[in-house]
Amino acid sequence: MKTLLFTILVILCTACSPVVTAPPPAAATPVATLNACGLHHTVNINTANGPELESLPGIGPDLAQRIINHIAINGYFMTLEDLLEVDGIGQAALTLISSCISLETE
Repeated sequence: MKTLLFTILVILCTACSPVVTAPPPAAATPVATLNACGLHHTVNINTANGPELESLPGIGPDLAQRIINHIAINGYFMTLEDLLEVDGIGQAALTLISSCISLETE
């Protein structure tokens, strides 16, 4: 008899207890998209400093300094093709970085 009462009590308590469910899945966190160079943004070639230029593929410290020196002497780059005037930037390098740079003049 005690077992029967205990069983009934357990059933009633179980039926009365709230149903525990898993929380709804969190909204997916947007993943920042990277450009072809693996960057989250473009690099303004006309105003970038050395480390910013070096973040571009194929641009090391020496080439970054040549770009900075070219701008200091000749002014801002107005077209992508103007970058071909910098020693060390050929058509292949220009193609590699073209989708990763901008030519804003401040």
